[in-house]
Amino acid sequence: MADGGAPLARLSIGPKNYPDPQAIASIPEYFYQLHQALGYAPNINRDNFQTGNCFTICWDLRKTPGDASTSVSTRSGDLLNVTLQNLTADAASECWLTMFAFSVVAVREQGCTLLT
Repeated sequence: MADGGAPLARLSIGPKNYPDPQAIASIPEYFYQLHQALGYAPNINRDNFQTGNCFTICWDLRKTPGDASTSVSTRSGDLLNVTLQNLTADAASECWLTMFAFSVVAVREQGCTLLT
């Protein structure tokens, strides 16, 4: 584990890094990212967040807080990459990745276009 008891984490979509410029490296930073992604203060404090055998990493990709339609566009096919460093095999037995997507459908005379 990195200093502070947490792995280093970064999300990249194409050439853009989240968070930028530094990777998340401490429990307070992970808690802040959770708060930003939820859009409200969770009903736990930071100490409760870091206890137990589960660990959550969140990235908020909305350009305007609270508005899902302003999220980062991957329409051009940019590669999504999650990087975890300083994570030892005994520290993690499972890893789950959950993504919430917002899609826009454009209906035109020529047909439909799905934008995700």
